[in-house]
Amino acid sequence: MVRELKDLRTRLRLVHGKPWHPQSQGSVERANSDIKDMLAAWLSDNNTRDWSLGLRFVQNQKNSSYHLGIMTQFHTSPPPLSPSPHIASRQQEISKNCKRARETQLCQAERMVKRSRIDLRTGEIGDNVAVPVPYVDRGRGDPRNLTGNIMDRNENNLYTVGIKAGILKTKFTRTEFNLCPQRLLSVDEINQGQQVSLREALKKGPSGGQGHLYCSRANSG
Repeated sequence: MVRELKDLRTRLRLVHGKPWHPQSQGSVERANSDIKDMLAAWLSDNNTRDWSLGLRFVQNQKNSSYHLGIMTQFHTSPPPLSPSPHIASRQQEISKNCKRARETQLCQAERMVKRSRIDLRTGEIGDNVAVPVPYVDRGRGDPRNLTGNIMDRNENNLYTVGIKAGILKTKFTRTEFNLCPQRLLSVDEINQGQQVSLREALKKGPSGGQGHLYCSRANSG
């Protein structure tokens, strides 16, 4: 079937990747990562663990999203495989989009370099932040970031962050979280009477965390 598709589309190129080697197929791994993050967000918004139900919504959102890098929108349905009288105009449109994609990707690279040179703004008490969750602490359906609120900043510029589940036990430096421009979490929504770790906070969420348990040989029979 793949060869027949290539015969119908002469400009189609078949690329063979190495199995279980993400270093050689970054675009595929990046797409898989985007799907996983979008699915985790859908599970959290709908307070459910039925990921198969959310796949159709995530697929539609991914295919119809606007790509900032190439300044265009993905098509929700592919073009017909049969020859069309408008094939010449379509090829011109494809060439035009490819040229625009190259130009916008160069602009995107320049913006990334410019953004990296901007100093980080100091976080203030009450600011909303996004705290990245380390890979070892989250499961497949867990979000990459937790939304929190800056509760305190000491003389060493270490921040105390509170989330819905409680106050995070870890102190954070300014480089370990990102400031959110929107107000997503208020102080009243935070359980200030309890301290939790990132892994414990994920277990209290709709995804249930990764489910790994600690084993202490000292307490084992």
